[in-house]
Amino acid sequence: DLWAMYHENSQVWGVETRPELVAKSRELAQKFNFKRMKFVENKIAQAARDDQAISQYDVVTALHACDKATDEAIVFALAKNAKYIFREVYFH
Repeated sequence: DLWAMYHENSQVWGVETRPELVAKSRELAQKFNFKRMKFVENKIAQAARDDQAISQYDVVTALHACDKATDEAIVFALAKNAKYIFREVYFH
């Protein structure tokens, strides 16, 4: 939420397939009063086509994305006209 602190119209969206992580993320956002953080249970590929999401993102990150999720995050970033894409490499 540090980004949002300096960009008053910004929002932070988290997309996660595991419902327990979505619930925990929502709980922490509420606990720490991060009002502009949203978390949705979805696959990133579906989220790119979802009308719920906003049409343009400044920053997209892919953390520990496995299988096709990293590629899908890149497609999502391009579809949403992201200015920056950050990808964390994860090796097993």
